Amino acid sequence: MEITKITPLDESLVIKMFDFFQNDVIKLSNGWQMEKELISMRIIEDTTWAIQYYLEADHPRSHGGKYLYLYGLLQALVLQQDAICSLSEALFKSKISFNTNFPDLSAVRNLRNEVAGHPIDRDNTFISNFKLTKDNLSYTSEKEDKRWTNINLFEHIDKQNRCVNTILSDIIAKIGANLQ
Repeated sequence: MEITKITPLDESLVIKMFDFFQNDVIKLSNGWQMEKELISMRIIEDTTWAIQYYLEADHPRSHGGKYLYLYGLLQALVLQQDAICSLSEALFKSKISFNTNFPDLSAVRNLRNEVAGHPIDRDNTFISNFKLTKDNLSYTSEKEDKRWTNINLFEHIDKQNRCVNTILSDIIAKIGANLQ
């Protein structure tokens, strides 16, 4: 997938959510809930910036820089998912089931855990530093009988952005329905 074909995260949805909070449209009796919502929105915004930076910045030439970029990207993607889930829980007491409703998000989470979260505990996963590029990574593990798995990172970013856009749109629609 080309970088120009990646679906961007719709920042107008993030702005709309902040507008709800700033204009006291969402009134909750529990102050902690409001804090949790705002923190969740800030993390969604922060991770959006981090992911966008990954896409726009030059990819490092050094192996260490490449790994730092990869680990940072994967962590930002999972952190964004956690924030979306926390936002849904705070607003609606409803947890998002990534496995059931958003398997593409679940795939991103599994990839992060496989290659950057718990690689030794998960079948001794090993990333090839020679095949690590801005848009692709290759890894192998004992689980896969030492076969190489190639991952297009841009496709994962695109799928995540599409899912996050859908979830934020759904949250905005639910808030709108509750205001009527």
